[in-house]
Amino acid sequence: MVFVREKDARGLMLYQFKGEYEINTHESYQEGCLVWNRIAVRVKTYLPKE
Repeated sequence: MVFVREKDARGLMLYQFKGEYEINTHESYQEGCLVWNRIAVRVKTYLPKE
C-alpha cells in the first residue's frame, strides 16, 4: 500500500492513499530499474462481518 505524505498550509501532515502496487519483474528486467504496477485503488483493511 502506498500513501503520499504532505503538509498543508497550517503545517499539519496529511496522508493520501494512492493504491496497492506490485513489482513487475519482467518489465523491471527489461528496463534495468524497478517497475511497479498499481493493482488496486481500494483495499479492504478489516475482516468482513459474517
